[in-house]
Amino acid sequence: EKAKNEIDEINKQKDISIHKLNELNKELEPIENNYNHMIKELKDLKEKEIELFETSKLPPKVVEKLQTLDRRALSEIARMSSPPKIVQSCLEVVYVFLEVFLTDTHDTDHNTAAAADSSKSPTKSPVKVNNKSNKSSPNKQQKKDGLPHADWPAIRKLLAVDLRPRLLAITPEVVSEPNNEEVVSKLKVKMSYLETKSIEKASKPSGLLWLWCSALVVCDESIKILREVSKQIKEQEGKEKPLEAQIERLKLEINKEETKINLYEELTGKL
Repeated sequence: EKAKNEIDEINKQKDISIHKLNELNKELEPIENNYNHMIKELKDLKEKEIELFETSKLPPKVVEKLQTLDRRALSEIARMSSPPKIVQSCLEVVYVFLEVFLTDTHDTDHNTAAAADSSKSPTKSPVKVNNKSNKSSPNKQQKKDGLPHADWPAIRKLLAVDLRPRLLAITPEVVSEPNNEEVVSKLKVKMSYLETKSIEKASKPSGLLWLWCSALVVCDESIKILREVSKQIKEQEGKEKPLEAQIERLKLEINKEETKINLYEELTGKL
């Protein structure tokens, strides 16, 4: 009778542990599923981050082509009193990029004079990138769209200097700064009216400059998406450790109940 009572009590405790074990497994399953889904999502995001990081940089082929920019051909364009409309429209975009994303201290007139007098003064003023607000100075004319006004005399002056160091000084990171978002958006609208093939057909050097502008816009789009993806990764990683801790706690409790059940089965076998 005593042994029977002991067995009944052990079975009762065993049933309690089995019930608790089932409840723990039910609790664990959706948490593990959520965790596994999150890990897969995190992996995909990190792969996307790597791809976006590559497309957020100015392509080497664009840099290489800029090095081949023919100053003599640009000078010939500058000497035109009335260039083809598509060429002028392209160079207006280039002008805006340089006016907005280079510092006001990098003055066009100064560089024109320096280029003309390079034999006397071999040192050139360093190109400085504009990391400040994109708001133009009060003395700069603006069009109705809010972009710097690029008339042909201003563009001709721009073409009189070596553009290559200026172009390469403007990085995708500078263009994609949050305070430049509005002006970049306006530039995209302006650029949407022009076709690459038509520009290249009208003028090879203008085509190279257009390639540079287009590449910066593509990089800007990648950087914006990259920022959002990096933010999502950070958020997911913030959820990862708490979930891991929760899974670990449940597994320890499951292991504890399984040990109890095995012990109860051993005890009933001996009685």
